[in-house]
Amino acid sequence: MEHMYYLCQNYSNLQWELFATAVTALVKTYNNGASNIYLTYRNIIFNAPIKNFLHYVKGKEVNVMIAMLVHEVRRKIYAFWTSSEEALGL
Repeated sequence: MEHMYYLCQNYSNLQWELFATAVTALVKTYNNGASNIYLTYRNIIFNAPIKNFLHYVKGKEVNVMIAMLVHEVRRKIYAFWTSSEEALGL
């Protein structure tokens, strides 16, 4: 499961890097001096808050929205893998 959601260099890891780049751009609209946002295994699998995101962006609404987006990316990755397995007959 870890490979599917996080470790796959050919798909899921690229999706999380793209997501982190988008979140970094969001954070920099709030605070131009903000550092890059990085997601960890805990953020992706266990919905742990993104620590450096919380440091720069205050407000429950934005934090809840980011958590919902993490869930949607995770759902998209799962859908990709399950449809790929069906297409391959696995």
